[in-house]
Amino acid sequence: LAAIQHYTPIHFAPKGSYAPTVEDPAWQRHVGLTNDPRVLAFNSLLEIWGVGSSSAAKLMLWGISSPADLRRDKEAYESLNSAQRIGLRHVEDFKKRIPRAEVEEIGKVVREVVDALGEGKLRTELCGSYRRGK
Repeated sequence: LAAIQHYTPIHFAPKGSYAPTVEDPAWQRHVGLTNDPRVLAFNSLLEIWGVGSSSAAKLMLWGISSPADLRRDKEAYESLNSAQRIGLRHVEDFKKRIPRAEVEEIGKVVREVVDALGEGKLRTELCGSYRRGK
């Protein structure tokens, strides 16, 4: 108990308000967990599309601490559903950023299709890091 007394407690928050969780990088920085190997392993497993906190925790109990470990462990790999297997196969691809020019080209095509199908009643907007200018 003495080892964790300095951590900020986590409280349940009303629906729609912010409540920090162990998955929140800001909370991890606040409590000094950014270099903890267990947190780093947990976060690397969360990078796999379809793997949430409970799946990541289960995998860690099996000794899996990275996508590479998961690829090597046949039993753990077999426990993944089809979406998670696709996510594991493409985890490195999903980390790559799409160049802004390419995003603009894709956005233009999507807008044209939406405008044609929506007869001017629908609106499209490029979101995510593109909208934030990153």
